[in-house]
Amino acid sequence: MVQAVEKSQQLEGFESPQAGRLSARERAAQIVARAGALPPAPFDAITEAAIEQLVRRFYGRVLTDQTLGPVFAAAIPGDWEPHLTKMFAFWSSVMLTSGRYKGNPFLAHARHDSIEEAHFAVWLALWSETAASLFVPELAAEFRAKAQNIARALTAGLFALTKSTPASTSASTAAEA
Repeated sequence: MVQAVEKSQQLEGFESPQAGRLSARERAAQIVARAGALPPAPFDAITEAAIEQLVRRFYGRVLTDQTLGPVFAAAIPGDWEPHLTKMFAFWSSVMLTSGRYKGNPFLAHARHDSIEEAHFAVWLALWSETAASLFVPELAAEFRAKAQNIARALTAGLFALTKSTPASTSASTAAEA
């Protein structure tokens, strides 16, 4: 019961030195508002500014999502700008080959025990929908394809060791005997 209350509190709001206690919806609105005015959509080019719009709008949606909101609120309980800045650099590196991102996505995700394999399908759906709302279809498809590859690699790395097939279980049991 305590965990359910904690998860509910994580979704409803969290402490931030800059923002005080905000609800998930208020925090999402704040993140999106910092993107500024959008040029006429859909974007027909992938630029740093377009990536920032996509990332801000995506995380605005993530924060209010019933599945992902509590996971992200727990992982990023305070100021979101450092994380968003890192994500701008990540997607710039992925889509524009800018080399701006200097982190390790696998390690960043591996340290969070609350991430489940099913979360990646929700993440991918939200990402794809957000990209489709901002970019011409060809570019939205590029963002979706890159995100699919990233999700596939992360799930393989994070969850491959926890899966066992009947054949591997039988082999393990036979080897132990």
